[in-house]
Amino acid sequence: STMGNVTGDEDVGGIVGYNVGGTIKNCSSMGAISGLERVGGLVGYNGYGGTVENCYARGNVIGEENVGGLVGKNGPKSIVYNSYTTGNVIGDENVGGIVGDNGFIVQNCSATVKVSGNLSVGGLVGWNRDLVRNCYAAGNVTGDESTGGLVGLNDDYGMINICNATG
Repeated sequence: STMGNVTGDEDVGGIVGYNVGGTIKNCSSMGAISGLERVGGLVGYNGYGGTVENCYARGNVIGEENVGGLVGKNGPKSIVYNSYTTGNVIGDENVGGIVGDNGFIVQNCSATVKVSGNLSVGGLVGWNRDLVRNCYAAGNVTGDESTGGLVGLNDDYGMINICNATG
């Protein structure tokens, strides 16, 4: 668990900046996180089969691209599971309450977050390229282009299953 503020440029997270295939479980972050690219309340980049499980982040996350309340970018074969966020997420492109850019699985997650950005802005996921399942988003979402209560941009490989959004 961390409570301090974290500032950087790329791969910036409250617990881990760049998770290369590891498991991050039962962790929390309550500080303010700020950076430019791949910025997350808990993990900046979760990649190469990495897992984030049973975690939460409470605080403000500010970045430019791939900005998430919990994980900035969730890469191929990587999973964000059974986790939640509260607070504010502010970015420019691919901005989400849990994950900014999802490249694999976000499941059993919830976000009670105020999310604001310009392009691909979602209450849960900014840009979804694979699977969002059994998730919930509550909070105000503000954006210019591709803005959604749950997912901002769901591309041609994206699937959304058993989800709910109120905001």
